[in-house]
Amino acid sequence: MYKRQEIDTSYDNWQQLLEFIPDFDNQLRFLRQYYNAFKVEESVKHEKITRATKSNILQIYERLIKKNAESTFKELLQKGEYYGKLIGIVNTESAELNNKITELNRVGGAASYTLLLYLLAHEDDLESNSTLGSIIDFIIKYYVRRNVTDTPNTRDLDSVNIEVVENCYKDLKVGKKISLQTIIDSHLNNTKAKPATLDDFTKWLSDKIYSNNVGMTRYLLWKLDSMNHTREYAPDLWQRNPNNDTFVWTIEHVFPEGENIPAGWVDMIAGGDKDKAKELQSEYVHLLGNLTLSAYNSNLSNRIFSNKQDLASRKVGNDELKIGYRNGLSLNNLKFQVDEAEINLATIDKWTTKAIAARTEKMINKLIELFKFTNE
Repeated sequence: MYKRQEIDTSYDNWQQLLEFIPDFDNQLRFLRQYYNAFKVEESVKHEKITRATKSNILQIYERLIKKNAESTFKELLQKGEYYGKLIGIVNTESAELNNKITELNRVGGAASYTLLLYLLAHEDDLESNSTLGSIIDFIIKYYVRRNVTDTPNTRDLDSVNIEVVENCYKDLKVGKKISLQTIIDSHLNNTKAKPATLDDFTKWLSDKIYSNNVGMTRYLLWKLDSMNHTREYAPDLWQRNPNNDTFVWTIEHVFPEGENIPAGWVDMIAGGDKDKAKELQSEYVHLLGNLTLSAYNSNLSNRIFSNKQDLASRKVGNDELKIGYRNGLSLNNLKFQVDEAEINLATIDKWTTKAIAARTEKMINKLIELFKFTNE
């Protein structure tokens, strides 16, 4: 039987754990990933369970609690605080590391929490003070590639991260520090973990990326802007609307995506041919080059191109957000070539499929440079 003191201590630990991980879905994922991260240790490992799932999680924790309730809850509390850092509830001591973790969450890298949970618990065993940040940079790049191309398969990500943890554990067992190279090799040299090739990544970026993955499209647009934005105009493109928690800045289609294409756009895109305009809309509207980010883009909607370019603004609290393409946003000032003339979205006179294709190519080239691995 459990002693009253043990029960009270465990209950207090659990309540404190809930402060680090307040959301139920995150709690469930934490319990799975905690086991998957630390099953390399004899005190956690269940011989018959190689991976925690929703269906066996009760069996895992019934066994751990029966074995040593006080120790189990103490461990969960400690690792729960680390997990709170990964989901953005608890700040690390480094603003730079906090920013990297935030970006990882924006690319949908939650599967990597299994590995990162293990690394946070072994920070003293990392090769250097900069190793964790470098590892997160690599993981961001890896999950951008994975989430754009769907390679490797989602069902394999748990086992991929478990194998990477096991490789780290092997290094520690022979007295080695955990290095960035171990993490890279464990991902890139493992058939199950290997991401899509650079050629496949390029093909996915060249496709109708908005209709394939809206979330990753938004991240990539933000990334392209963040590379070159100026101090004069660098709004928070992840700002939320206080009324409904939606993004203030959303994806804007330059050539409109609506079924009823306005006459001005039919003239500009297809020389007045409605059927041709519909064909071109199907082919070009969701390409990267036809997309930007705009605050309250319903204000732009189906307007003619010159109106979309014109500066307009809207008050949001104490902020005045510029809406049109000439708002100084780096994304709108990205230069590309059309008929040997260097131009950008903010200043081009006419929006055509040739402009969309040229801007798409320019954006893809920049993204390839950002997200290729060093051996490619």
